[in-house]
Amino acid sequence: MILRFSIVVICFIVGELAQRPDDEVIQDSFDDCLKWTNHGQEPTDHVLTVDLLLYYLGNHSPRDADVIDCYFVDNPSAKGKKENIDKALYGALLQHFWKKQYATISFEVFAELRKNAGLARSLKDMQG
Repeated sequence: MILRFSIVVICFIVGELAQRPDDEVIQDSFDDCLKWTNHGQEPTDHVLTVDLLLYYLGNHSPRDADVIDCYFVDNPSAKGKKENIDKALYGALLQHFWKKQYATISFEVFAELRKNAGLARSLKDMQG
C-alpha cells in the first residue's frame, strides 16, 4: 500500500510540476521545513538547527549527518550558523544534500518528496 502511494505521489509530482526556479523551490521548502519542525504550526520565533534539518531531510542517519558535515568542512565560514540556519544557508545545504544523495532526480522533485515525506511522519514521531 505504501509503495503504491509512493508511486502515485512520484507520478503526480513528475507530471504536474513545471520546472520552477531554484530560489522559488528553496523558499517553498524552507517555509515547509520551518512549519514541519515547529510541529505543524506557523513559525514565529522558531529557529532551524542542523539537527532539525537532518530530521526533515530524512531519517537523521549518520550518513545524512556526514553529508551535511561535509558542507561545513568545505564552507568553514558557515559553521557559525549551524544553530540558526537562515534561508540562504538552508538553500545551500538543501542543494548540497540533493547533489550528494539524490542527484538522479531533479532538485524540484527532491524538494517535493521531502515535503510529502513530512506529511507521512511528524517530527515527534521521528524523534520518539
